[in-house]
Amino acid sequence: MTFAYLILAHKNPIQLQRLVKNLLSEEAFIFIHIDLKTDEKPFVELLQHFKNVIFCERRISVNWGGFSMVEATVSLIETMIIYIEKPDYVHLLSGQDFPLKNPEQIENFFKRNFGHNFIEYETLPKSDWHLNGMYRIEYDWFIDSLGYQQASDLIKYQKPKKFISGLIPYGGSQWWSLTGECVAWLYMQCRNSNEIFEFYKYTLCPDEMIFQTLLLYSPFKETLINTNLRKIDWLIKGEHPHIWLYNDIEILKKTPKFFARKFDENIDEQVLNKLEVFISQPISDKIDYPSVSVVMSMYNSEKYIRECVESVLCQTYTDFEFIIVDNSSVDLSVDIVESFQNPKIKLIKNKHDYIDSLNKGMAAAKGEYVARMDSNDIMYPERLETQYDFMLSNPSIDVCGAWGECFGISSDILKSPTSHDEAVSKLLFENTIINSTGFIRNENIKRNSIAYKNYYNADYKFWVDCAEAGLRFAIIPKILLKCRTSEIQYNKEKLQSTNKIKLEFAQFIAESIVKEEEIYANFIDNLINLLNKRRIDVSLFFDVLYNIYIKLM
Repeated sequence: MTFAYLILAHKNPIQLQRLVKNLLSEEAFIFIHIDLKTDEKPFVELLQHFKNVIFCERRISVNWGGFSMVEATVSLIETMIIYIEKPDYVHLLSGQDFPLKNPEQIENFFKRNFGHNFIEYETLPKSDWHLNGMYRIEYDWFIDSLGYQQASDLIKYQKPKKFISGLIPYGGSQWWSLTGECVAWLYMQCRNSNEIFEFYKYTLCPDEMIFQTLLLYSPFKETLINTNLRKIDWLIKGEHPHIWLYNDIEILKKTPKFFARKFDENIDEQVLNKLEVFISQPISDKIDYPSVSVVMSMYNSEKYIRECVESVLCQTYTDFEFIIVDNSSVDLSVDIVESFQNPKIKLIKNKHDYIDSLNKGMAAAKGEYVARMDSNDIMYPERLETQYDFMLSNPSIDVCGAWGECFGISSDILKSPTSHDEAVSKLLFENTIINSTGFIRNENIKRNSIAYKNYYNADYKFWVDCAEAGLRFAIIPKILLKCRTSEIQYNKEKLQSTNKIKLEFAQFIAESIVKEEEIYANFIDNLINLLNKRRIDVSLFFDVLYNIYIKLM
């Protein structure tokens, strides 16, 4: 495969040289655009002897916020096409980016995920942009001819204009990793002055909108993954990304992202020195964090464990580790797991304590995502791939579930509500996450200190705790699991545990309602009094809370 890196640079030639050195491989080509306002000579002198490093001849004077940034990007694409018409992947970077993985790791990821296009996108208005971003497109911005300040002063004399009829504007990060075929299509739209291309000529920061909008109305829409695979930390919303420092090195080493920005050798060179050492180590000499950690506890599971493990190891998505915590089994479960001799399997032997085993498994997970699994269930081959792609495309979602198909004594199809509001509110009545479809952002679990607790229905309690921590839920309306069923035996302890979880969550829902609309406070107090006096039953109490909560959400 062939990989092209398009780099927009305007300062720090030595830092750019370091970036290029750490990207180059036998399969990589580097194309560089130096801002026309900058002296190109120091950059050329440092890089002219590097193989497959090409400088743009058509240089653009780039102005922050202006269409000139798009023109510089198009110039890079034009230069690339002269040398390699259609590389397999094209990565747009700035001269102040740096890789977080070595070329082999980066290239292997894109080989495994070939055909996917990685770009951030969201419809406008965009909540995390200044004034929701709409002022960027509602007025004409003449930044390249007047400069930002004068262009901004003209806004007060203009009436807001409408976007292109029948279309929705999109926005996101300027930086992306796209297939060569996709980039070739974008180039043709720009060269032929596509209607979208023409509209964005006089907008603010069009480089953060034009490619998103073009692609969301392109033949490549279904291939888009909503992430740019970059580690960027915005200190001021929509304006200035954090400059990474030496103290940030552990964050950068542990992230599964492939590139990070922003770096400045004049502010902190040591972070680049440390990163160079880290990514230059052989993969076998350092932790190569998987994207997904499958976590499972088992106890005396010899009857079903082989089929379960095989279903995990046969996933279409392969960038995962499989953490199995044995809960002191006294049958052949451990022998069966060890017989696989698969490097993905990390077997932990623990005392006979189900809750402790689950927490040990979660603590051992190194992936960006944790996929839960039970030892008697069977994954569909595409489960991890489907949920991984969904989470990449939906960065606001923290907890993802799916539907399941029962087998054993039942053949029911288990369907949970798909939206966040429904999935969370219906936790009042039942667990809406089929446990072996739970797929979670590991970072958010650790940040909120969410762990399994000593409840009979520990899984149900875990998902309720996720909801109470404010994590966002979504259920994929697709069957991704075969869920084994057996004779259901509700004992007194399980029933009490379930009711306790529901009542605790009902208290949380009631508090959330009052926080949202204080006028409900007296009503809910009266409702609780009626419940305590047994004038209404628990199910009615839950129904009332549910209907108010859904209405307010």
